[in-house]
Amino acid sequence: MKKTIEELEQIRRSQRHIIAMRKPHRGPVVMVSMGECGIESGAREVLKAFVSEVYSDKLDDVMVKQSGCMGLCSMEPVAVVTKDGESTTYVHLTPEKAVEIVEKHLIGGQIVEEYAI
Repeated sequence: MKKTIEELEQIRRSQRHIIAMRKPHRGPVVMVSMGECGIESGAREVLKAFVSEVYSDKLDDVMVKQSGCMGLCSMEPVAVVTKDGESTTYVHLTPEKAVEIVEKHLIGGQIVEEYAI
């Protein structure tokens, strides 16, 4: 089944976010641990909060990603924020803490010490 140029262009536009993930990213990155223990501890809701807050604040340079287990099972949900070449690991997260991290760390540039290890 042949596709028209318009159909191919629509497919290309709909897949841009996937293609963009393959390219080197130079902006801030939020990596949420989505191993089994993390998911059981609420990491799915934390991931959704990061994505929602980054999207609503129009932080186009921030990439939110998932990882497997980070080996910090007793501290889940866990996320690592990498900004300006520095990585900060946040533990025992909730969706509310994720929103605060976006506001204070990603936007304000200040590490939220009470959640960091």
